[in-house]
Amino acid sequence: MKSANLKHNNRNAGFTLVELLIAMTISGVALTAIYTSYLTQQKTYVAQTEVTAMQQNIRAGMYHLERELRMAGFDPHNTTKAGFLIASNDEIKLTADLNEDGKMISGTEDPNEQVYYVINDGYLRREPWNGGRQPLAKDIEILNLVYLDEDNEVLNPNLGDVSNLELEKIRSVQITMVARTEKPDPEYLNTNAYRNQQDEVILPAQNDHYRRRTLTTTIRCRNMGL
Repeated sequence: MKSANLKHNNRNAGFTLVELLIAMTISGVALTAIYTSYLTQQKTYVAQTEVTAMQQNIRAGMYHLERELRMAGFDPHNTTKAGFLIASNDEIKLTADLNEDGKMISGTEDPNEQVYYVINDGYLRREPWNGGRQPLAKDIEILNLVYLDEDNEVLNPNLGDVSNLELEKIRSVQITMVARTEKPDPEYLNTNAYRNQQDEVILPAQNDHYRRRTLTTTIRCRNMGL
């Protein structure tokens, strides 16, 4: 009698094959949901990290260019003819008598009195006088510059350059930068075209997987024309 009861209790304490399969199915569904949620969160985190780094890069580059553009043409003794040496749609070279010694380049002790900005190998680079091109910001695809005279007329229409004869007419500069993320996002397709403040296309749609941001500003060259 005791033996029969023991067998009966053993059968009640175990799991049937159907029960095990149901339990495994439920566990699999739960694990799949957890993994999918984790993967989605991880992708979102990576994308946000890439975008944050891109925004920091473009703001850093814009900060330096803005600061030096505001000083373009600074010539307190009116002896150096400071101003713009190159005013292209994608590069710029300017001078300013920063140490107020009445000298420009030749004889000066400040190499920052002449600086040159250009995009090269995906970097916004700054080149002081008699120095190498220093990287300021990475993953910058476009530097677009539009130059305006005192009447806010464009001096370099159609993505052109300002002629040497009109460099002295520059009073303001519209800056547009386009940056992209360091890594592509396979689940994102960028079909956007990017324009400057004159509504000119400066970067056609690339139809790739990089996220991009545009940053624009207008700088008044307060020392020009004095």
